[in-house]
Amino acid sequence: MVNAGGIFDKPFATCSSIKSLGAYKTAAAVVSACKPYGVNIDLKKAKTAFYGMLSENEFSPSECRVNCLILKTFNQTEMSTCVEKTHVDPFIKGFLGSVTFNTDNCQAMKTKLGG
Repeated sequence: MVNAGGIFDKPFATCSSIKSLGAYKTAAAVVSACKPYGVNIDLKKAKTAFYGMLSENEFSPSECRVNCLILKTFNQTEMSTCVEKTHVDPFIKGFLGSVTFNTDNCQAMKTKLGG
């Protein structure tokens, strides 16, 4: 896994670390969405929990490489932009759209994510 710095930092947007980036961005989105309800979720614990839940079905490094190579070749799309905008961000948007955020649900997520 390639990180920008310490253990809490956002992973670089590369295909090899796509699962870690997906887990980080999912965790960060949940932490942010639950904060207005007074539920504080630990980002590190949430990232670790989401990393364990996600699979290659959601974030496949090989599929990412192929798709991003095609986009780079034909559209001059940067690899990091492709990873985030084509693979990770649509997943996060879909995930957030499928969850109802309120105090009870955020508290349940906090428990399930380990705090």
